Amino acid sequence: MEQEKINKTIEFLEQVLKYMAMHFGAIDAVERANGFLSGIRYVTFFLFDLDNYSIVDFRGDAVTKRGHRYLSRGVSQELKDKGYENTEIVIELIKIEIDFWKIIRDSLYK
Repeated sequence: MEQEKINKTIEFLEQVLKYMAMHFGAIDAVERANGFLSGIRYVTFFLFDLDNYSIVDFRGDAVTKRGHRYLSRGVSQELKDKGYENTEIVIELIKIEIDFWKIIRDSLYK
């Protein structure tokens, strides 16, 4: 049952990727995207009763899987330092979030 919910979360995030402006007001709104994705992550984690697991560990795995460093200052700043434009940062943040949920699904439901 939870696996199905996680799959629905992934599908939702894939739709967010297609319609970024609808969800964030603009396709280059990095701070809004960060807030939106963080809210989705924490609320969904709570609703799926995954409190026994570490968001930080799964998030770190998702960030490093995409070739970035998981730093306390956040992945957005690292991407900006690497020369990413704001729209590219928003796209990458969504892709990291999709990978985050795929890692959780694959870890919990092998």
